[in-house]
Amino acid sequence: MGIEITSIAFRLLKIQEISIFLLYTGLIIYLSLSLIFLFKIIQFTKNISFISRNKILGYFTFSAGSAVLGTRLIVNGLYFFAYLLFYLTIVSIAVFAIMYFNEYRIKIDLHFYFMPFISILSFSVLFSQMLYIINIRSQYYTLLLTFLFLAGNAGYIAVTAKAFKSYNKIFNSSKINGFYMVYAGIGSLASLAGLNAIKIISNVFVFAFIEKLSYIDYFYGIIMSFFVLTLFFIKFIRNISHKYSVSWWGAVFPLGVLSAGSSIVWFLTGIPAVKYFAYFYAFMALILIIYAFIHISWIFISELRSK
Repeated sequence: MGIEITSIAFRLLKIQEISIFLLYTGLIIYLSLSLIFLFKIIQFTKNISFISRNKILGYFTFSAGSAVLGTRLIVNGLYFFAYLLFYLTIVSIAVFAIMYFNEYRIKIDLHFYFMPFISILSFSVLFSQMLYIINIRSQYYTLLLTFLFLAGNAGYIAVTAKAFKSYNKIFNSSKINGFYMVYAGIGSLASLAGLNAIKIISNVFVFAFIEKLSYIDYFYGIIMSFFVLTLFFIKFIRNISHKYSVSWWGAVFPLGVLSAGSSIVWFLTGIPAVKYFAYFYAFMALILIIYAFIHISWIFISELRSK
């Protein structure tokens, strides 16, 4: 998910070598993790009560990851595999939604409620990109894309509002992990969904409405990203050695989305500052990807040595 959106970001920035490398690296990781995920799901079905105790909303990351990879593949001309991921995204969203509503009473960390809306917005990007490439224009698809865009916006605004309402609990958590960045990244993801949707929308009113709301989403994401980064550094400087633990990997996807959103806004508006945001977020995401690979390799080597 994070690797592929970063690949899209570098493609938009016309840095093809990094983009292609991340494309195939992410594809290999996606296939590997999908097999592991499928194995776990099969194991879980043997014990339904075990499923009910899991954070089911986290499963939507699989749907979002499938949609993002599908978008990257269709941009690269790999239509067959993109279509497979298109239908896989639809089916997985439906399945996870049913699983959630069967167990909606379980307690879930607030940021996990972003996941269904992230998957909806990611699917919207994939869907609009497919329609644009195969040159399909339809009022029904316009209505569907508008609905997906508005549903994604309504969802992330509701969860964000809830987060600010209980900010003491949210921002005083002992774990500073990448999900804090989701509060910023989902705004840019909504912008990305909207600005992709208007490419196939002919209705003047709907076009103008989605375009304006997309820009609002984008600038919200930028403002939130600097707010969250400031929060990171304050907590990092004051408490890192004792109270707080940091895991940066979850920030890759939001940073990639912020870069991709910045690139598209830059192309459409020509605002110079937005160009630098696009490069800044893309290379921040790349640094975290490299760090993750080094960290994983170090763990693997340590395990081999211990044996």
